[in-house]
Amino acid sequence: MARVRSNRGKKTLAVILGFIWGIIVAVVVADLYMMFNYKPNYYSSAVRMADKVSNKTYGQLYGMMQTDLVDNLDTDKQTEYAEVLAIHDYMEAAAQYRMYSENGISDMAARYKERMDEAESCMGELVFAADDIDKIIGEKR
Repeated sequence: MARVRSNRGKKTLAVILGFIWGIIVAVVVADLYMMFNYKPNYYSSAVRMADKVSNKTYGQLYGMMQTDLVDNLDTDKQTEYAEVLAIHDYMEAAAQYRMYSENGISDMAARYKERMDEAESCMGELVFAADDIDKIIGEKR
């Protein structure tokens, strides 16, 4: 009598391998999503201020700094942190600008030149805000 072979083991293996492959694809897709859409999930006052600087809503930033002064005097430190972020953005844009301009990719170089100018403008505005905050803190102490 001929023996009938079962494909049950092969089917189970195929299901397991398919499941593992699905997990790998999901992880890769999630990593790519995070790589291109990353935003920190912490929003301290300094990070909110830096977001406002990068979104060019400086008027709201200064008003927020003044209202924070009533609650605590850490606004000066938060302003320094926002300055550090602006400097970091400038240095990163400058490196990219140099790379693209040396390689002759003018459209990308122009984009990063704009980012350099924007970060430089933010740094200047934050320096003026820091001076005003120092004056206000000096008056309150």
